[in-house]
Amino acid sequence: MNMINYLSKRFWSLGIGPKIRLIVLLVSAVLLLIASTVNVLLEIQTYRNFTVEHLLATARMVGSNSTAALSFDDRDTARRLLTGLNTV
Repeated sequence: MNMINYLSKRFWSLGIGPKIRLIVLLVSAVLLLIASTVNVLLEIQTYRNFTVEHLLATARMVGSNSTAALSFDDRDTARRLLTGLNTV
């Protein structure tokens, strides 16, 4: 509590110019923090969407490529197709 009283007294003892600069600085810092947080959250969402799309494309590719192997019970071809997923 002592520190808050000290800072409050220091603030009120400042002239109008330093007060305005301090207020502008604090508002800018808060807005920068908010904008940075929003940016990080949007980047996380974009990365998640990209990952989901990539996995869906891979699943579609494996599904379309493995239809014949599953229909004819061709285990060697199915194994070769699934082994190819290790590189993805």
